[in-house]
Amino acid sequence: MITDNILIAHELIHSLHTKKLVQPFVATKLDITKAFDKIEWGFIEAIMKQMGFSEKWCNWIMTCITTTTYSILINGQPVRRIIPKRGIRQGDPISPYLYLLCTEGLSALIQASIKAKQLHGFKASRNGPAISHLLFAHDSLVFCKATLEECMTLVNVLKLYEKASGQAVNFQKSAILFGKGLDFRTSEQLSQLLGIYKTEGFGRYLGLPEFVGRNKTNAFSFIAQTMDQKMDNWYNKLLSPAGKEVLIKSIVTAIPTYSMSCFLLPMRLIHQITSAMRWFWWSNTKVKHKIPWVAWSKLNDPKKMGGLAIRDLKDFNIALLAKQSWRILQQPFSLMARVFKAKYFPKERLLDAKATSQSSYAWKSILHGTKLISRGLKYIAGNGNNIQLWKDNWLPLNPPRPPVGTCDSIYSQLKVSDLLIEGRWNEDLLCKLIHQNDIPHIRAIRPSITGANDAITWIYTHDGNYSVKSGYHLLRKLSQQQHASLPSPNEVSAQTVFTNIWKQNAPPKIKHFWWRSAHNALPTAGNLKRRRLITDDTCQRCGEASEDVNHLLFQCRVSKEIWEQAHIKLCPGDSLMSNSFNQNLESIQKLNQSARKDVSLFPFIGWRIWKMRNDLIFNNKRWSIPDSIQKALIDQQQWKESLNCNEQQQRKPQLHDSHNNKCYGGHLKTLRTLSKAQFVLRGMSSIPPTSTPLEAEAEALKLAMIHLQRLGYEDIIFHGDVAALFQPITRTTHSCEYSPIATFLRDIENIAADTNRLVFQKSHVSLILKLID
Repeated sequence: MITDNILIAHELIHSLHTKKLVQPFVATKLDITKAFDKIEWGFIEAIMKQMGFSEKWCNWIMTCITTTTYSILINGQPVRRIIPKRGIRQGDPISPYLYLLCTEGLSALIQASIKAKQLHGFKASRNGPAISHLLFAHDSLVFCKATLEECMTLVNVLKLYEKASGQAVNFQKSAILFGKGLDFRTSEQLSQLLGIYKTEGFGRYLGLPEFVGRNKTNAFSFIAQTMDQKMDNWYNKLLSPAGKEVLIKSIVTAIPTYSMSCFLLPMRLIHQITSAMRWFWWSNTKVKHKIPWVAWSKLNDPKKMGGLAIRDLKDFNIALLAKQSWRILQQPFSLMARVFKAKYFPKERLLDAKATSQSSYAWKSILHGTKLISRGLKYIAGNGNNIQLWKDNWLPLNPPRPPVGTCDSIYSQLKVSDLLIEGRWNEDLLCKLIHQNDIPHIRAIRPSITGANDAITWIYTHDGNYSVKSGYHLLRKLSQQQHASLPSPNEVSAQTVFTNIWKQNAPPKIKHFWWRSAHNALPTAGNLKRRRLITDDTCQRCGEASEDVNHLLFQCRVSKEIWEQAHIKLCPGDSLMSNSFNQNLESIQKLNQSARKDVSLFPFIGWRIWKMRNDLIFNNKRWSIPDSIQKALIDQQQWKESLNCNEQQQRKPQLHDSHNNKCYGGHLKTLRTLSKAQFVLRGMSSIPPTSTPLEAEAEALKLAMIHLQRLGYEDIIFHGDVAALFQPITRTTHSCEYSPIATFLRDIENIAADTNRLVFQKSHVSLILKLID
């Protein structure tokens, strides 16, 4: 992954800056001249054959490369063909992969020099892996000792690579970075030998800062500049609020995602970016600032909670960094994980690691993600050897937690395996050490019967694998819990109103109008007077009351007459209008409910009432009531035509499961094929309580496999409709590694390995019922 290269390079360069070694090292960033255009065809073919590709495959690829022709357009007409003799075409989907194969040649030359001890890799820490080069596409970063001999070896390697592949290094654009402690005279000699005179550093590697010092805002200022440039071009486009919402969600908040995947952006920069987004959202020009009618923090809330679901950059940043923490837990033998572990937590676990004043900024950033991971991480007991009894979250609760000990619990270093005897819980030890309220939860856990290792799972996804989306939603939920009290009836009613606003079948601009109305975020006379912008807040249409949102849309006699002539009910029976806008809107939503695919008229009527009011104030033009209704009808018809409402929408049938909350039991039917005959083995068995219905399904499958194995059956096909159970088994990848039932799946795999011709099939429930009948 590109983020692995960035993080490893950051750690290595951080060590170059901070570590004073007896023998300093040097890092060289190489810029390849016209990388795709100058690569030799013969080199590509030789590399593919050396890597073991078949002759037929090599011929196919070489035919694709060598038959390329180019033409020059003059006045729109192609003239004379150009037949190239080398290079691969930019824009071709296969070209990046071919280039990666070619860089294997450079990697092989460097590895050969290391094997001959002519080059040495650099270690970020004493016991860390030695890294000689990092290659990503045409970005090459090479490390070696800061000696004349090793730099000369590097020059010879690059010349040999250029001669074989045609890949020439542009030394004027390349850069060099010397390690701490190297004297000026030696650095000048090495710079002249390599032909690289840019010695101030790389600036950026793969688009991100090579080194982050004290001024972190300045290091990432390019993100704010890029976003400002994007939004400056949009101010003149007269975008509707719905259009601005799409641009902010799909483009603006996506710009810093790449940087936030590796580094924690400073809060000053996040405030600066958020301020620019807020200005763009509320204003049509960059010069004149308009009133922010709704707090930006509210816009970060989900739409059903009254927000617009615009990402909070701080929480999103931490959710992205948690992905790096999860990958270190998930792939402990990857190069990135080994570099960080050797440097920062060689003798402890990632969850227990801490940062020091000498830690790199990348490591400090990752630790913010690790804190999030610890909130949703659950250990699944297999053999129990790697789970700390009193410290790790392994009880099947939501959220998971360690068990509570009794007063006799004086053994702080116990593992879960200490509570097991031959794969079963030691009841005497449970009663002695564990509080009685937690013992039933432990009994519901099924340890591995085959001695499988313990596993970890993320409790906020179905497959147990961490996702940025689940992490972000967890952070938003925790943030709302800190700042919110128990919801009042009015707040619950408001949630219903907002949900119905976004569900209504209407153009996005009209949905946004009703959303702003529900927030009292329209520039009515009452709102403007409250902000001391005007002195008179009387309604300009009826002249009878102060103009607020409720009066404007529902209580004004002109509005009432429009609703009445449009045959839209505002209140049930003879009841009076409420003084609460949300109650009135909820009432009209209920009275004018229609199927979701139908287009109701009432959102369009409210929109035209607002337009009618604005035309009167700004243009001194009065609309007749029939004209207002007619325009709303036209809007409705145009929207219907754009949706092509004549197409019928199909609904898929829903399947429902029922479970007992106290005890989850299970049974399984199996199908065995012998010659041309088929028969179904039916069986049912009660099992002790499990923590979840999925565990009950897995336990039933495991027991059925053990029973059939004892009976000596072969050629067995197990059918099941539980995707979370059967899909991980049938996949060839290690998709069960972080499943909530990982230990069950490992037992099933171990049992299946001892049985001949065993097949698992994920089937629809209708097939299961057909087999049983």
